[in-house]
Amino acid sequence: FGVQDPELHQGLLLEEVSLGSARQVVQRSNHPLSKKHFRRMHELMQEKELFRDPQLNREQFAKLLDLSSSSITRILKEDACLNFHEFVDQYPIKLAKQLLKDEKYLIYSLEAIGNEAGFKSRSKFYATFKKHTGYTPGSFKSLILSGNLPNEIIQDSKYMS
Repeated sequence: FGVQDPELHQGLLLEEVSLGSARQVVQRSNHPLSKKHFRRMHELMQEKELFRDPQLNREQFAKLLDLSSSSITRILKEDACLNFHEFVDQYPIKLAKQLLKDEKYLIYSLEAIGNEAGFKSRSKFYATFKKHTGYTPGSFKSLILSGNLPNEIIQDSKYMS
């Protein structure tokens, strides 16, 4: 999506963003402490692979960071325009995409790849994968094998550097 005219307002960066044909103004935190917490959230999710825990919820995650659950919500909304579940779902999707591209996993079923990536069920894996990539896992794998996978699908979320 496109970003125009960032404006600083009381520690928040206001940005006009295009989401398809709709435009809206979103607030992004410009506060260094918020940015620090967001980086720590990302690091903790990657280092500990918390997305693999089917019982993980916002309250448990907040406790690990010594923050309130409302702070988690605010930071994610302001820094990434995501809710907690959208934030968490990025990580198993990234892993599933890597596994689907890895030749060692060609013999694995799509369900096994979803389980390996941390999804609790086949339906959750398929729905979340399609929501994030626009493709079912099977279509994604077929495109990889044919060499026709669009570059924008290969890239991960800009919040997952």
